[in-house]
Amino acid sequence: MGLVYIKKVSKTARLGLWEITEAEDVLRQQLTLTGEEETVLVNKRSERKKKEWLATRNLLQTMFPYNTGLSYDAHGKPYLVNSKAYISISHSAGYAVVYIDSIKPVGIDIQKLKPDISKGVAFYMNDTELSYFEITDNILLHIVWSVKEAVFKYLGDPELNFKEDVTLLPFARNQSGTIQVNILHYSQKQSIRVEYEEFGDYILTRTL
Repeated sequence: MGLVYIKKVSKTARLGLWEITEAEDVLRQQLTLTGEEETVLVNKRSERKKKEWLATRNLLQTMFPYNTGLSYDAHGKPYLVNSKAYISISHSAGYAVVYIDSIKPVGIDIQKLKPDISKGVAFYMNDTELSYFEITDNILLHIVWSVKEAVFKYLGDPELNFKEDVTLLPFARNQSGTIQVNILHYSQKQSIRVEYEEFGDYILTRTL
């Protein structure tokens, strides 16, 4: 299918979604890659990872045709070369998503629903969250996980404790909504809002 949509989600931000249905060579032929990018692509270990990487760059090229490149800082956070705009990227089982804001940092995440995510709640949910979130609600657990991923990408701080430093406040789960999130890390204390959306077998979350 390729491009699903590119939409303006605020005065300064755009969101793009790409469904990865093309063959690797089809995705590749639509791009002009630098020597460094060719090396990165070749070093991807699986066809799936190569297609995700290529689809992300196809989407970025469509959203930002005059951008001169995409790179990553020392902590793995992406940034646009020769642009002051902020970018966040995610992909999961057949979809790639790109989130760009011209004035402030952003975080995006997409997750395909899995049947056994409850087995890992002790890894990413703290005692406060466990006291009010129903761990038998599989979709809610995916939302919590995805929100934390989006927040982690938004902050770009490798010292952030994914479990303890990010706490979601209680919310009533719907098809879509907004969640208040408290960042408790000593250097990043703040409260932010994250929007979530359920579509098909996927959860999409982004910082506001």
